[in-house]
Parts: sequence; structure tokens; C-alpha cells
Amino acid sequence: MLLKSLRLGARRLATVVRDPRFATVQDSDFRIFELICGKNHVKTAEIDNYKTDWTKAFGGNPACVLLPASTEEVSAILAHCSKRKIAVVPQAGNTGLVGGSVPLHDEVVLSVKRINKHFEFDETSGILDCDAGFILEELDDKLAPHGYMMPLDLG
Repeated sequence: MLLKSLRLGARRLATVVRDPRFATVQDSDFRIFELICGKNHVKTAEIDNYKTDWTKAFGGNPACVLLPASTEEVSAILAHCSKRKIAVVPQAGNTGLVGGSVPLHDEVVLSVKRINKHFEFDETSGILDCDAGFILEELDDKLAPHGYMMPLDLG
């Protein structure tokens, strides 16, 4: 990782310099992403909610946001991005507070929020098996009638 120091007032912050080994997304990549996810699920406009987390302290300008509907589509996207050396930032609910799921530069944001169909809960064992696209609030709402809740880990 390449770091550059940035001075803001009395504080010095480290900023990450874009790694030149990663490719820039081209028109041909957008066409492939549209074949994989469908045209309506490759976003380049109205993507502000994907650029930063709740703190608004971290963020970049992603080339696009991809919204696959299945793990097969995720695999196809990652295979293409790996072959082309396109940087990818995975994102679920984007409810984090430390900038771990937001782009720093022009990466592709891979949002799994459409992958939210499978939900299986065993009330006896308390084991939950579900898709990655559920956010904690949705899971908490689904578990509440059974007397369970999603534990929150804020640190």
C-alpha cells in the first residue's frame, strides 16, 4: 500500500495513493458487467450512498456500483476483475463506521444487497443461515418474533 501524508491544520493524516498496478474500468468492462448483472444493476449515476459510510469521513469516487443477484454473478464479476486487475470493494449494508467497505479511489463497488433471499433460522440452536445481503436491522426484525436478536459488535 502506498501512503502519502496530508496535513490538515494541526493534524497529519495518511492518505492512500492509488496503486498503479490496478487497471481503470473501460467501456468493454461495463458491457461485460451488464451481461453478468443486467443493465439496470450496473450503476454509474446516483451512487452517492455507496461512496462513503455513515461517518462520511472516508470515501472515493467508484467507477461503478455492481448489484449482482446471486453468488454465481459475484463469481463471474470477480473472475473478470481479477483477469483485468480491476480493484473491487465489497459492500453489504454499508453501515460501517471505519471506512472498511467504501472505495478510496475509482474501484468497482460490489454490493451484495440484492443477495437477500435465503433466510433459515433454527430456534433450538440459535443458528442463523442467511444470504450476505441482509443488513443487521432486517435480521433483527426477523429474529425478534423468536425471542432472538442480532448481536452488535461496535469495536
